[in-house]
Amino acid sequence: MEIDDLDVAGYSLGARIAASLVDRGLRPGKLPLCGMGLEGLTNIAPGCAYFEDLILNGEESANPRAAQAVRAMRQQTGMSAGVALNVMRSQVNTTLEGLAAFTPQTRIVAGTADRDNGDPAVIAAAIPNAERELATGDHLTTVSAPDFSDALVRFFDALPR
Repeated sequence: MEIDDLDVAGYSLGARIAASLVDRGLRPGKLPLCGMGLEGLTNIAPGCAYFEDLILNGEESANPRAAQAVRAMRQQTGMSAGVALNVMRSQVNTTLEGLAAFTPQTRIVAGTADRDNGDPAVIAAAIPNAERELATGDHLTTVSAPDFSDALVRFFDALPR
């Protein structure tokens, strides 16, 4: 069975995975990349090291608040530290050339105080015809902000792709 009509959305690591899929040939109609900046796609090593620190060192990590959030997500999903580390270590960079070749209708949605993966304006400029929209919050809080979900609903509800 071939899927020829789909949209793909991702937040943070999910945005990195979605971009990687598009870079490797997936052709969604709409592509919201959320909680993401250019560095989060093209230079992932620092972000992976940051998450390894959170996973391995928890409260003793560079960001105990983020470590608590990661631990809570892992507990909620039943994901072991080993599996989480393998997911992080399996990530690959998306190239600037790859981003420049993106054809989906793309919207970058990030928090007003979220620069964890770089500036959302820079990634929006790197992807042809990408739009940028800011929602309330930082990297840990934007995903639960009402204006974040409103931005996604407006994007998916917009007329033809």
